[in-house]
Amino acid sequence: MIQRISAIVLVLFSYTSDIISQQRQLPKDRGVISGKIFDFNDRVPVEYANIILFNSKDSSLVTGTVTDKSGSFKLSSIPEGKYYLNIQFIGYEKRMV
Repeated sequence: MIQRISAIVLVLFSYTSDIISQQRQLPKDRGVISGKIFDFNDRVPVEYANIILFNSKDSSLVTGTVTDKSGSFKLSSIPEGKYYLNIQFIGYEKRMV
């Protein structure tokens, strides 16, 4: 009985170490851009607004996302550099920041 329990514990520890070793670490030269988009007049979040990140050097597309219910967005694993955001939604003027 004791051998069976120790074998089970040993198997559990081996799976745990594999899971821990596979956690992704964000490289040091990568960053995150996050924010919230609100309607200027009504002060309500804008859901499903398009957020597109471009490289300032050559205007190439880097990545993009869509805002959630609260108007929040997050772009991860952004390489170091200079960028601009294009924010757009139907019925609103396109913004570049």
